[in-house]
Amino acid sequence: MKKYFSIIIAVFASQLFALEPSQILIIANADVNESVQVAEYYCQKRAVPLTNILKIPLGKTLSEQMSRKAYDHVLASAVRKEIQESRKPYEIKCLLTVYGVPIKVGSADALKDSEKIIPQLTEVLTEKNKNFDAALDRLATFGRAEMVVSNQPREKFEDVIKSLNEKIKQAEKRIQYLDNANERTKQLAQLSELSKNIIELANSISRIKTEIDKYKGVETFASIDSELSMVLFDNYDLYRWQENELKDSILLLPSKTLMVARLDGPSEKIASRLIDKAIASEKNGLSGNAYIDARGMNISGQLSKYSYEFYDKNLNTFHDMLKNRTAMNVIFENTSSLFAPNSCPNTAIYCGWYSVKKYIDSFEFASGAIGYHIASFEAMDLRNASSSNWCPSMLTHGITATLGPVNEPYLHSFPLPTDFFGELLDGKCLVEAYFRTNPYNSWQLVLIGDPLYKIKIK
Repeated sequence: MKKYFSIIIAVFASQLFALEPSQILIIANADVNESVQVAEYYCQKRAVPLTNILKIPLGKTLSEQMSRKAYDHVLASAVRKEIQESRKPYEIKCLLTVYGVPIKVGSADALKDSEKIIPQLTEVLTEKNKNFDAALDRLATFGRAEMVVSNQPREKFEDVIKSLNEKIKQAEKRIQYLDNANERTKQLAQLSELSKNIIELANSISRIKTEIDKYKGVETFASIDSELSMVLFDNYDLYRWQENELKDSILLLPSKTLMVARLDGPSEKIASRLIDKAIASEKNGLSGNAYIDARGMNISGQLSKYSYEFYDKNLNTFHDMLKNRTAMNVIFENTSSLFAPNSCPNTAIYCGWYSVKKYIDSFEFASGAIGYHIASFEAMDLRNASSSNWCPSMLTHGITATLGPVNEPYLHSFPLPTDFFGELLDGKCLVEAYFRTNPYNSWQLVLIGDPLYKIKIK
């Protein structure tokens, strides 16, 4: 009884504190008429006040990328000023970028004093690498009468780390074959000490490499939308990603993190139709088939959440979830092949992988269809109708909502299919479902679609 009462309370709270149209600030490019038109059309269709359109001059060309300097001093500063000076605290919960607003922000400059600090760190790194190589050479001597000299070049650090546990196990196995019991005991003790030393050195080397990359400004590029989610935060580390504070949170609680979605695509007409199709689907219900494309990987045993197998297993679980929670016809492709061209009629839900920048024209998308392809770079060239990337291709072919990265995001930055679609099935709107399940902000992913869209499966 208590369990069902908790569920009722959760559903009630979800509806009571759901995102409201007045809580959305729409960001349009003042220099592009079509951008303003899409913003105004959204206000008309979703009852968002016209005063919630923030028109920022971002250039007359439909640039996909803007510099970090332009982002900081033009886009981010205007958004921050509007929210902090013209709005009540926490009045705005969601930003909606539209056609005409750049999609990517470039890398940051090297950090202050990098020209002094990087050489110092490099000197320390050189010494650590020297000690690490010496420790690996020592590891190779255990259990052997004499050192076996290899003519092969040294493995890359990253490859050594992957095989380190195996190398230690091999050394231990060799020691067990020694005839002298005292020597075995002695070498096993030495191996234990050396193994700890190697792991400490490896961790230290990784940390120093990360620090050097930070000072250089490496991997500080991001999607505009993901960066804007943290526009109210003070200075934060731009290297790679920041944990998304809204993930698994109660969205009704005040937060500096802003939810962000985008109405965009190969044309302003496609961007506007995302609104129409979302509203029509809410009115008529979403009907059609669900297509899930796994890879048939070996998913037994304990799997790392960073592994391909982990995501393949989640697609298997997603298949079971849809079968149990909906009456939809669920078609499961569980081999290394993808769905063949023109083989997926009436697609209402799609999730699959892994065909990088090579869209397969398999789908006839139903009105209101939602789905995404788990692969790198798929939101690049978003306004190119002839692009083979998955996001622009799916938008061209009629999908209503999708998501994807503007660069290499690393696999674990994608929302898990069971989590994302589970939130949608629980009644969350599109942007809430995404930010409840998106692992990182200030990173690569973009959510494309009407943020208020709620699926209602027939």
